[in-house]
Amino acid sequence: MLVGQVLILDFSMVSPSQCEEGPSQPKENNKRKFTKESNTSFKVMSLNFKKRTHLLHKPDLQGVVVADSTTYPTVCLREDSADNEYAFHIMHDLNHQNILSLKLLCDNKLSKDPTSVATFVEPYDGLLWSMVAGDQFADKCDHIPSPELQNYLSQIAEGIDFLRKNNLYHGDLSWDTTLYHGSTVKLAGFKSKESVMTKEEAQWYDWTCYLAMLKYVSESALALSTSDRNYFCGDLDSLINMLQTLDRTSLSTIKDTVFEHIFFWKLPRRLKFFAHTISLKLKDARFRNELSKSAIRGKSWNVNCSPEFKGLLKRMNNYQEAQRQNSRKDKKGKATKNKNEAYDGDSLNDYVRVICGACTHWRQLQVDVDSIIRVNHPTLFSDVKNILEISEREAAASDVYVVQKDPQEPCCTATI
Repeated sequence: MLVGQVLILDFSMVSPSQCEEGPSQPKENNKRKFTKESNTSFKVMSLNFKKRTHLLHKPDLQGVVVADSTTYPTVCLREDSADNEYAFHIMHDLNHQNILSLKLLCDNKLSKDPTSVATFVEPYDGLLWSMVAGDQFADKCDHIPSPELQNYLSQIAEGIDFLRKNNLYHGDLSWDTTLYHGSTVKLAGFKSKESVMTKEEAQWYDWTCYLAMLKYVSESALALSTSDRNYFCGDLDSLINMLQTLDRTSLSTIKDTVFEHIFFWKLPRRLKFFAHTISLKLKDARFRNELSKSAIRGKSWNVNCSPEFKGLLKRMNNYQEAQRQNSRKDKKGKATKNKNEAYDGDSLNDYVRVICGACTHWRQLQVDVDSIIRVNHPTLFSDVKNILEISEREAAASDVYVVQKDPQEPCCTATI
């Protein structure tokens, strides 16, 4: 049992309904409210030494000791330096699910270091890297990211952007300063940088550190890859390359730019990309032309493919044949002859058409369409997305019309 003097107490917090982040929400609603600093005695009873969790017993505002764990939840004990006021300020004043919350601070009577303080923070389970190390950063296709890593990295980006919106920064972001509790990321280890850089530079430095974390994942995957198991890092490396092209002028939009990258596309969006976006684009002659000129797949794509993709193609043929037969039955119930030709194995338009159909009818096909098409063609989404962007740029450049008010007047042009 530890007994000490409270230096900072968190007497009350903003309710969850007041803390929802949004453009119209004032910043002060994301800050904790506390009445005053206090020197009231408190007690900390050990609960679990392995998880470093403790039950906090402290008096309420009337001086009555409260031992109800629902009122004062379990906390984790951390040792910190007394001069790290910047970190204490962030953890105590800000209220965000991805910021480790500081409950109270006191002198560390168990340490001989006079600058050491004991910080009691919300519970956490350990370093985040322990949850993604090894093969845990890849999905069942051995593609990076796994859904878990994707979720963790998106939460880290949310935390960085939240700090920026509150005119703050992390200052020392890394896998060693990022914690987790359950499936929630907790940023910790904040460090002041204002003696060596401006606040804007420090905020950009956070994204530089984020980039370093991504590179570490890529390097780890390369080191763990073997002839039997080779991790695909194409989307991760593409995200890294994209971030390296940005600068501080993109601070206000970088989070949205990052989340738009294919690396952060989840299953519903991947399926919708082909089932909706590309299915419509196949009606566009300019897109079809760009697709035909590309080299995203070699000839005989229906032969030079994975066994699983051949099975998918067979299912697609059977499904479409059944659909055609049903739609061509005459009033007597007799099926008419099928006049449709089979898919052309040398046509990239047909290749993409197969994928669009499979993503549209994945429920009826009753197979894991997403995994099959990604294993067969790991760079499929980025390849087709690049072709889409090229065709749209050409369309924007060529969509020029002539505006002529009077035949006698000079004409003017405008772009749509």
